[in-house]
Amino acid sequence: MNKFIPYTMMVLILLSANQAISSDNFSYQDTYSSAGSENSSDIFIQQNKDAVAEPIAFAVNVHGVIDENGVYDPYYSYTHTLNGFDNPTYVAGNPRENLRPFAITWSADKTTMYALSREDEKYLIRINPETGVSTRLSKLTGYPSNQTIQGMAIDENNTCYVVATDASNHDTSSTLYSCNLMTGAVTLVGSQSLAPDIHDIAATCEGEIYGVDASQKSLIKIDKLNGTAEWVGSLGISADVGLYSLSYDRQNGALYQYVINSSGYQTALATLSKTNGSLSFVSDAYKYGNFVGGIQSSCADKVETFALNPGFNGSWFNIATDGQGFMFDVLPESNTFFAAWFTFDADEVASNQNKVIGSAEHRWFTALGAVGDTNTVELSVYNTSGGVFDDPTAVSSQVVGSMTVKFDNCSEGTIDYSMDDGTLVNSIPIQRIAGDNVDLCESLLNAAVKN
Repeated sequence: MNKFIPYTMMVLILLSANQAISSDNFSYQDTYSSAGSENSSDIFIQQNKDAVAEPIAFAVNVHGVIDENGVYDPYYSYTHTLNGFDNPTYVAGNPRENLRPFAITWSADKTTMYALSREDEKYLIRINPETGVSTRLSKLTGYPSNQTIQGMAIDENNTCYVVATDASNHDTSSTLYSCNLMTGAVTLVGSQSLAPDIHDIAATCEGEIYGVDASQKSLIKIDKLNGTAEWVGSLGISADVGLYSLSYDRQNGALYQYVINSSGYQTALATLSKTNGSLSFVSDAYKYGNFVGGIQSSCADKVETFALNPGFNGSWFNIATDGQGFMFDVLPESNTFFAAWFTFDADEVASNQNKVIGSAEHRWFTALGAVGDTNTVELSVYNTSGGVFDDPTAVSSQVVGSMTVKFDNCSEGTIDYSMDDGTLVNSIPIQRIAGDNVDLCESLLNAAVKN
């Protein structure tokens, strides 16, 4: 089957900003200038579904500024919605003694916010989201002195993990440990050298751990059973930006990255594709401050369904029957899902049947159904006959079966079909022929879930 994937050219103009910040609120004095471009999507399809409450992120501007007396200014803490990083809500300004945090993460039940301290000897700390005050809990112990702890995540079972790199050059290996939230003791899971400069990690609701390699500017998937790594893809961003705070929205299944610009004083918020690692900015510009953050969400609140969108358009097939396949077209304005099924007759067709072009065994079915509020669509399968090649002869169509298409994500799914004669019934896995539309699909899914 020939690849035919419609695509949309997507351009996002990034902005840089020079801003002032006050101690009791987040005020801007912005001077914007064009700074480059990244792939993203400016297409948002409003889906007919119930609104889902958006999780809140707690973010801390941890950049310390030393005055003429050698005293650190306070660090500032804020909350923001995932679509509202540009307009955060001020929480508090806290002195250095309250432990400037990094690698912020929430407990599995989203009731307790943990982080690591920026001291040379790393401590687990707890942050009060109402006051922003950090409280030291326990010192991390059990890892060698030639390693530096770089990130932390808590998974769906409330198991804590930390990642460490070599303390000198961060260029040999990264090591994953599990950690005890009560005692701070860490236990070795495993090391790998594919991504030696991982600066933070995040855990999903499906047992996965992702990390960002700061040197290679790439997304990595880490096996939490043995610490081995799988390269997901390049973030597609400048080599001189900082990537120190990765977070996961458990409710909507999305990775978020706080991106520090080359000056070290401005931060933007972005999403990362779990399919290919590509980064898409969700904030309008780099804002003043060196931010780290964590998203208050729980796997118990996970949104299990998603609305279909034009990002699912394109060519799909079952790898076991290469040479056959499907074309999908989602039409939101008419609430319609259209499919074309390119296949063959169930029995071998005699070669002496009357034909002029093509093969007598070719079968081309179409299917039509309504787009709903879930990842599944029910279709009626039609057979069209009576036509003549490139001729206006009238054709007739009749329903010959039914088909259910269920998408697991933007790249994989399942088709259950039943033809009306009762003998042709099956369930088959499908996947994309090409991944051109995956980023568009994921960005529209995230937009639909949050609307």
